[in-house]
This record gives sequence, structure tokens and C-alpha cells, in this order.
Amino acid sequence: MSCLLIAAKIDELMNRWTPEVMGYEDQAGVEVAMQRDGTGTNYSSRRLHEVTGMLRYAARCALTEPIPLYVPQPRSVKVAVLGRGHGGADKKSIQKWINRMFGVDANSHAADAIGVAVAAVRYHRVELAKRRSAGARIK
Repeated sequence: MSCLLIAAKIDELMNRWTPEVMGYEDQAGVEVAMQRDGTGTNYSSRRLHEVTGMLRYAARCALTEPIPLYVPQPRSVKVAVLGRGHGGADKKSIQKWINRMFGVDANSHAADAIGVAVAAVRYHRVELAKRRSAGARIK
């Protein structure tokens, strides 16, 4: 899929759903391997970084004002969904929870996406609570 097509799909989704909060899982451990001549060898990692850049840009330039964007670590997603980040917090547990809470028979990718959405919303609620307690004006 070309970058232009991905950008068009992101724009289409943004216009269709008009999200109030966005998120994607942090890819801290993903690095592009380099060959001796300096060229990259991991095409999918490069694409992943391109897409995350497009998501950041879309969130920043959305509609009339920027959309809050959260990038939780995988362990933070597990904590947000299951209440723990280790000791039985595996993909199967997340899939079961997503199925039970949302009635979605999710594969691992869909469960990951829903888990990231749950974490992003929880982060956003915490951020709003902090602002309220500090007396800041909330839009």
C-alpha cells in the first residue's frame, strides 16, 4: 500500500469518525536494521514509522484543533485493559477481556487496537482530571 493511499485512508477515517482522542502502541523496540552499505533491510519497520508519522500529523492538523494523541507502551496497554502488566497479562487474556467487555470476537491485531484505544481513553481521562484539579480551563 502506498503512502498516498495510507494517508487518504487516515483522512477518510478521521472525517468519518471524528475522534476526540487518538492513540497507537509505542514501537520503542522496533529499529530498522542496516546493511553495510547503509541501506535499510527491514521494509516493514520503515513503513510502520511512516504510518505513525502520518497519524501524528493527522492528529496535529485535524479539523479545527489538534486531537490529543497518546502512545502507550505495550505494558501500559496491558495494565489499562487487565489491571496488570505481567503475570498472566498475555495476548490471549487481552482477547478474552475484549470479547467479554465489547462483545467482539477479536483476533490479536483487533484486540491490540481496542486495547490501545482503551489505554488512550484512560490516559485522556487522567489528563483531564489533572487539569481540572489544577484549575485549568478545559475545552
